[in-house]
Parts: sequence; C-alpha cells; structure tokens
Amino acid sequence: MRAASVDRRRRQRGVVLVAVLWIVAALVLIVAGISASAKGDVRSADGFRSRIAATALADGAILLAARDLAAATGALSTPVVGRYQVDGRSVRVEVSPSSGWINLNAAGRELLQAMLVIRAGLAESDAAHLAAAILDWRDLDPAAQADGGEDDAYRAAGSPYLPFNGAFQAPEDLLQVLGMSFDVFDSIRDCIAVTGADGGGINPLAAPVQVLQILTGGDARRAAAIVARRAEGDPLLDLSALDSRFIDRAPAASYRLEAQLALPDGRRLSRAVWLRVDRARRGAAAVTVLRRDPVTVRIGDV
Repeated sequence: MRAASVDRRRRQRGVVLVAVLWIVAALVLIVAGISASAKGDVRSADGFRSRIAATALADGAILLAARDLAAATGALSTPVVGRYQVDGRSVRVEVSPSSGWINLNAAGRELLQAMLVIRAGLAESDAAHLAAAILDWRDLDPAAQADGGEDDAYRAAGSPYLPFNGAFQAPEDLLQVLGMSFDVFDSIRDCIAVTGADGGGINPLAAPVQVLQILTGGDARRAAAIVARRAEGDPLLDLSALDSRFIDRAPAASYRLEAQLALPDGRRLSRAVWLRVDRARRGAAAVTVLRRDPVTVRIGDV
C-alpha cells in the first residue's frame, strides 16, 4: 500500500510539473507575442510619422515650385524638374503642363478608345462601347450615342449611378460610368486628368511616357526614347511617328506639380497637385489649386 501511495504521489508530482511547464511555456509565448506586437506597433507608428513628415515636406516644396511658376514670364511647354530645400531636405519637383494628359472633359471618342485598347488591353469593340459611355456621361444632352448609354441603360443594368451629364470633377468619377471596372480604371488612371488641352488632344512635349505610349500606338520603347531625348533638350526631337490625330500643341493654363522624396525605409513618396495659373497683364499671376492627388508610396529611387 505504501509503495502504491508513493507511486501515486510521484505521478501527481509529475503531472503538476508538466502542467507548470505548459503554463510557463504559454506565458513565454504570450510575452513574446506582446513584445512582437509592441515592436510592430512602434514600427507602424514610426512609419506613419515618417509619411506625415514627408508629405508636409512635399507640400512645402510644391508651394515653392508654384511660387516660381507664378513668377515665370511665360507658359511652360515641356516638363521642368527642380529641387527645393525644405527643412533641410532636398525635394524633387517636376512641373508639367497638364496638356500632356488626356483631358476627360475634352478628349474625343477615338482618343479615348485608343487609350482603352493600348493601356487597358480592351478589344476594339469593348473599347468603343466604353468610350461612347464616357462621352454620354459627360455630355449635356439625354440622348444616347450609338453604343453609349444614358439613364435607361444604367437602370436596366442595375447601376447605382446615372450619367452626370456634365464635366468630370475627378478622374475617379470614371468609376460611375457604365462598363467601367476597377481594373480598367487602374490601368488608365496615370494617363487621365480633368483639365488640360481644351481641344481634346495631347501635347507630346509635355506628355509622360505612359501617354506617349498611346501616341506611338503602343510602342513603349519609342515612347521612352522620346522622353529621354526630350529631357536632354534635343532640338531635333523627331515626333513624326506619333499619331497626328491626337496631337494638340496649344499652351496650357494649368499644370501638374509632383514632389518626390525618399522615406527612411528606402521607398519613395509622391504627391501631385494640379494648379491653374492666371497671368494678369500686370502684377503677379494668380494660382488656383484644382486638385490634390492622394499621396502614393512606391519602391524606387528619387
């Protein structure tokens, strides 16, 4: 009996010891989890503070660039890059005439269709339908174009939206157009604006590479070569291969100012602001902010 009792007590002590070890292990895991979570929170907070500080620096540099733009004697025809010192940091700002982007409120059906085919990869027929729907969304009359759509088409499709029959106020308004998807919008968002050339064309001397790709019929290499030679100030820049139907060299009264700077984690923060400059005959020009694009953070050099 005594031996059995001793064995039982030993087994009980063993069970207790195992239970204690499990509790200790669980506590270690809990403490490790709390520590990792705290470190993650600290990193997240540091990243948030860095982004807020970088955004403030970018906005400050854009203000300085806008001041210089207002003081300039004439309108810009090509992008200009400058660096501005803000709170001890060097911030890169590129100032570009907005006529280098596709103006949603003026672009014709053929240009919109070409953009949807080349940038979004849509079939010609699908691009034609969507381009017509864009025109119906912005035009003032309630009559639908061929392949387009007005109120009845939106109701039949169960859309929560109806055509605005007025100007696009922001590029994101495109998401209300019948047939527009997030994927298609994402593929063209860096090509479009709600201001620019009133004639609906594109100024190739101001266009970014993604818009030049449309003018070259989808030739990305040729578009990149034009941007490189333009940046070098090539006086003999050959633009003869571009689609002349979509070219408009009229001077722009509005501009896109994009500030970029490096974050501590090696990524690049960008802020873009669209401005209109009204130049008076005498005195300083008046600058009006048309739009502030959301801040973006990407991997890449500044």
